[in-house]
Amino acid sequence: MDSSLGSSGGATPNSTPGSTPSTTRSGLTVPGGINTRERKTNPPRTRAQEVPSGDPERRVIVIDSDERRGYEQAKHEQAMERHVRDWRSSRSVSPRAT
Repeated sequence: MDSSLGSSGGATPNSTPGSTPSTTRSGLTVPGGINTRERKTNPPRTRAQEVPSGDPERRVIVIDSDERRGYEQAKHEQAMERHVRDWRSSRSVSPRAT
């Protein structure tokens, strides 16, 4: 991880004024918004990590969020179920040529 991401010592764009993201092995843990902080159980985590871009003029920051990962997993499962359903219906409709 590039330590320059957290070296500002100030708040990040998504953090609350006066709060500093904590550094983890996989990057920075970014504090959640108001709804996340008000959640009583199991608030989702959001992490940020700067990665090399190959261009010294450009910074690339990768964001990883439990909430987004859950959404993408649900969409993936939905697409796979649709694919299996379509595949099964196409097998039962058209006779196999041998």
